[in-house]
Amino acid sequence: MGRAAEVLRANSTLRAALGSGGLEYLEAAAGAFGRLLPHTVISPWTENTQRENPARWDSQARRGINVCIDLTAATGRALHARVARRTAPSGVGNVARTLDMREFDICTRVASKTASTLSSEQIRGAPDVIAALRARFDEEVVADHLQERQGLTLDLRELFEAMRTLAGETYENRSISLGCILDPYDESASSVKFPEDFFRLKKYKALTDGFRTAYVISSAGRLVRLIDLQRTDPDVELTGQSMFPEWAENIARLSRNGRCGVCLTRAGDFLVFVDGALRFVYRFGRWRYLNNAHIVDLLRNLARVQRVAPARVGVVTKSVYRTALDVSFRRSGGLLVVLRARARLRELVREGDCIDDDSRPEIDRALDGALPSRAIQAIPRRILAELAGLDGALVFANSGQLLAYSAILRPKRQGQIARTEGSRTKAAIGASLYGLVVKISADGGIEVFSEGRATPALSI
Repeated sequence: MGRAAEVLRANSTLRAALGSGGLEYLEAAAGAFGRLLPHTVISPWTENTQRENPARWDSQARRGINVCIDLTAATGRALHARVARRTAPSGVGNVARTLDMREFDICTRVASKTASTLSSEQIRGAPDVIAALRARFDEEVVADHLQERQGLTLDLRELFEAMRTLAGETYENRSISLGCILDPYDESASSVKFPEDFFRLKKYKALTDGFRTAYVISSAGRLVRLIDLQRTDPDVELTGQSMFPEWAENIARLSRNGRCGVCLTRAGDFLVFVDGALRFVYRFGRWRYLNNAHIVDLLRNLARVQRVAPARVGVVTKSVYRTALDVSFRRSGGLLVVLRARARLRELVREGDCIDDDSRPEIDRALDGALPSRAIQAIPRRILAELAGLDGALVFANSGQLLAYSAILRPKRQGQIARTEGSRTKAAIGASLYGLVVKISADGGIEVFSEGRATPALSI
């Protein structure tokens, strides 16, 4: 009984009140908690006559959010569930974690938007309308959240729709990319509106790329100026949780102090930066909020099981996560392994593929000596991403020392591997019996494996 629709299917009165279109809308809307907040888990739904706020903390510790979809106006009933952090399957991952205020706001919007729509008899009676609302539900929640939190009057739904159109077009036979900084404190007297007026002309669709250049747009959607992102202030200090793809560092730096950075990549991904970090991603047709601190926390929990030295655990796991983001948004694919015990390296990696192996070819030895460092935290991010993009795996000791790159993995312990699994997934499953494994697929998806199985709480 984990989905709201399953509660209703067992209740003929509620089912009759909402109708088939309303039921489908409710099922999709209730699923938005898991889609938008992939690192949370929602309890089974219950229904009664008790009306509550759309969202409220379950305690002062803020380790859970009680949500209520109030359908009393239409059915006399209300649906209730609890949203909490996912935990890692091993390690200290069972320790309760707090949720943040953005997650609380998203929960509030999902519950209230669902209730508002289904309380309208006119909407419930219009199948085409309710189907259209269902299709853009997640995007409207994200847009409304960002508009209010960032103090914008620009309709972000229109911007996202324009970006989706751009993602299907080309300019001079190249996919279009875009970058803009939404600044609620910077105004312009221009009467030209962004994005609709600009994107009528194809040449302006490809004027910025989000890497070197960006539009600066006022709260009301007016063009303020064009900026060179390469000339942003390099002295601005970002916190340890300021996670973003390496190429997006400059736009991330500008997305602080109330500003918001938005990118369309050539691969068709939407990236939204807030407070100096990547916060929202639209890819594979799906919006997600990234709580980077929680993701790193879960990785750290898994690493602790594998006896990573306490002084190193934070550095190693943050560096692994950053590298995974870099590889993911390059769409190059890769496999990162942090060994539980260095002594078992030879059980995992093919002879000759480890740094300093006696049987290593001379050209590989030359590259080994050319590396700027062998500590994951000291290797430049671009070089790490290039190494991760080679065929094979990057293998690190639990101290963060690089032991092998472009390594062919031949684990003596295989685990349970289905015939249908791809070669990279098979390697990840086998290697995860020796340590923490992060697999980045060629389409950008990130999965974490430990003890022979994937960790759903860390899928991105």
